[in-house]
Amino acid sequence: MIYSLESYLFAFMVWAVPPADHWRDPTAVTEERYAEFAHVIASVALDPVEEPIVDRTFTAVLLASVASFESVFRAEIMNCDRPGMGGALGPYQHEHPKARERVCDSWEQATRHALGMLRTSFEACRKFPFDDRVSWYTDGHCEGDWWRSRSRVRRVQRWTKLMPWEEFTGRVILI
Repeated sequence: MIYSLESYLFAFMVWAVPPADHWRDPTAVTEERYAEFAHVIASVALDPVEEPIVDRTFTAVLLASVASFESVFRAEIMNCDRPGMGGALGPYQHEHPKARERVCDSWEQATRHALGMLRTSFEACRKFPFDDRVSWYTDGHCEGDWWRSRSRVRRVQRWTKLMPWEEFTGRVILI
């Protein structure tokens, strides 16, 4: 199962941020990074200790979607070699005084931290429309009709409509 979810996430990542967008890195290096990160996300999302947000597939794709907006899967940002906007760190761009110790040791550590924050966001914003329940994660408060939340959730919805998990074979031609 993990291999299939890894492949599904890899395909999502290539669709969301094509490796060619990383013009500083050879495509093979970018694809290797994507594959490693997809493995980490799949491992965390499928960990029985971790409570999924909706189901495990949605949780995994949401994590990848958030990272696609926050770090754009850029190596120097994901590896905490360079902070992103506002000094945020890691693949999910955490802004906290202790962010470096919470998310920079490994992608798994960052992913587990992000999943915990996303679960908190969905709970805190449970009275808001589904698309707005990431607003606490993105902005520290719940807000309706909020583009930052909606963009991350809707990217998941577009992908799962374009490539339903049930129909995914692991062989996808991305154009």
